[in-house]
Amino acid sequence: MRQDVRGQHVPALDGVRGLAILGVLASHILPALADAFRTPWAWDTAAWTHAGASGVDLFFVLSGFLITGILLDTRDSPDYWRSFFGRRALRIFPLYYAFLAIMYWRNPPDGRWWTFWLHLSNWRRDLGVSSNVLTWHLWSLAIEEQFYFLWPVLIRLLPRRRVGLACLAIAAVSAAARGAACFQGAGVETLHRMTPLALDGLALGGFLAWSLREAPGLAARLRQLAPAILALAMLAMWGLGRLPLPFPAAFAAGRLVVSIGGGALVLLAAAADGPGRIGRVLSTRPLRWMGRYCYGLYLLHPIVVVKGTIFLRGLVPRLPAAWLFPAWSLSVAVGFFGSCLLAAVSWRLIEAPCLAARRFFPYRPAARPAVPPQPHFPSARPGAQSAEAPSAAAARAESVG
Repeated sequence: MRQDVRGQHVPALDGVRGLAILGVLASHILPALADAFRTPWAWDTAAWTHAGASGVDLFFVLSGFLITGILLDTRDSPDYWRSFFGRRALRIFPLYYAFLAIMYWRNPPDGRWWTFWLHLSNWRRDLGVSSNVLTWHLWSLAIEEQFYFLWPVLIRLLPRRRVGLACLAIAAVSAAARGAACFQGAGVETLHRMTPLALDGLALGGFLAWSLREAPGLAARLRQLAPAILALAMLAMWGLGRLPLPFPAAFAAGRLVVSIGGGALVLLAAAADGPGRIGRVLSTRPLRWMGRYCYGLYLLHPIVVVKGTIFLRGLVPRLPAAWLFPAWSLSVAVGFFGSCLLAAVSWRLIEAPCLAARRFFPYRPAARPAVPPQPHFPSARPGAQSAEAPSAAAARAESVG
C-alpha cells in the first residue's frame, strides 16, 4: 500500500523551513554582534544561539524527506530525469550564480574559485578564510547539490522495497564515519562540511518519505512515537552541552540527535490526518513566510551580517555605555529585517520569475497499461465459480483474520 502525497502542499512544512532559517539567522547575527559590541551580556546572548546552527541539519532532514518523496512518486515517469533536474536548476541556479557573480565582481576570486561554481566548496580546507568571506556559508548548499545529483540515481536503480533499508544504511554509515573521523582527531570543520559525514539527516528524511508511501503502518507507528522522540532528542541535546566532552565529539553525536529529532518534527508537520498542536504552531504565518523565502534568506543574509559588523566595529567604541544596549537591539532588528528585505526582493526579481518556468518541467505519473474490464463477481464469468470461489473465500477469511 502506497500513500501518494504528490501535489499536496503542507503549510506546516513551510513552518519547518522557517524554524530552521530562524535558527541559522540567530546563530550568525548574534555572535557577529557580540564580536562587535564585546560586552558580557552580548556574549551571553550569543551563547544561547549555538543550537541555532542545527537549523542546517533540520534543512537536510526536510530536504531528504521532500526530494525522496518527489523521486519515489515520479520514478516510473518517462520525464523522471528531465523534470527533476530542470526544476532543481530553476530553483537553485539563478539566485546562486547571480550571488556568486556579484560577490566575485566586488572581490576577485582566488585560485580555487571553481569549487564554488561547481558546488564543491565544502571540500575546501580554507573555506573559512577564502578570498571572499561572504561565500563561506555555501558549503551547505554544496552538500545539497551533491545530494541532488546522486540521489535520483539511487532511487531510480533500487527496487522500491529496498529504498528504506538503503536510507537507514546510509544514515548509519555516515554517523559511524563521523564518529570514526572524530576519534582520529578530525576538526569540527571537517566533521561539519564533508559530504560523507553529513548524510544522516538527508537519509533519515528519505526513510520517512519512503515509509509514508511503502510502509504506512510503520509510518503511523513512528508518528505516534514522534512527540516522545522529539522530546528525547531535545533532552539529549541539552545533556550533550553539559557533558565534559570535547566539542568535536559533542558535535559528532549532536548532529545525529538533531537529525532524529528533526525527523520526528517533520513527521508531526506532515501528518495526513491534520496538524496537531506542533503542526498548528508551525503553520503560523510568520514561520510560513520565512519558510517561503528561506533560500534567499540563507544565501543573502551574510551580506547584511558582515557589512553590518564592519560598520559597527568602527561605531561601537565611540558610543556611551548607556547607548550600547539600545544600539545592540537596533542592530539585531536591522540584521533580521534587512535580511528579510533582501530575500523578498530576490524572490520578486529573480526567484519567482524563474520558478514560473517550472511549468515546462511538469511532474507526470507513469502511464499504466490498460486493464480489460472484468465482471465484479467471479461467478459472472463462465466456468469461474468452481475455480475461483475457493480463493475468494480464502481472501475473505484472510481479510477478516
